[in-house]
Amino acid sequence: MPNTRPGVTDPVAQEHPVHTAAVHAARRPAAFRRQRLERILTEDHRTVSLGMSVTTLDEERIVVEQRVGPDDVNGLGICHGGVTFTLADSATGIGANTLDEESAWVTVTSEIHFRGPAHIDDVLEASCTLVEAPSARRRVFETVVRARGAADEVREDAGTGDDAPAGRVVATVDSVMVRLRERPGSMGGTSA
Repeated sequence: MPNTRPGVTDPVAQEHPVHTAAVHAARRPAAFRRQRLERILTEDHRTVSLGMSVTTLDEERIVVEQRVGPDDVNGLGICHGGVTFTLADSATGIGANTLDEESAWVTVTSEIHFRGPAHIDDVLEASCTLVEAPSARRRVFETVVRARGAADEVREDAGTGDDAPAGRVVATVDSVMVRLRERPGSMGGTSA
């Protein structure tokens, strides 16, 4: 069922299912999420070392960005798919773990759909949204990765006057996350 939320002008976001009451219940205020983010990033050395930064964190979504460098392109001169996926996976993991104070959420499945290339000096932007919460231990996220280069600008949607997200859609990623019963490093291990 397509998304019927008013004001959503992004055609990729229109592919989201309508948010359920469980999704709304799983959301946390932006202030709560920012506080949790600070703790997560002190321990997430991979995200920081790759030059990723969180640019937006609100009640509904998280946006993580990374500039494409010379080491991020393949032999064809385009951004390697693994770089795109790593950014999307980091956005999803951080997004999931800022919704809960004590639990540890991990990816059990992800499916990536590549839609176009990114190039050196493009800024990749991964925007992650919780789209389904089928149980207390399982959540489904969609992450849209866009690339912005020097020639890309924010487009104005002719129908509503709202600004559509800048950049070209590079990939969409659908991920299922599960809550671990115990946080990693605790006495009981990390069983899912």
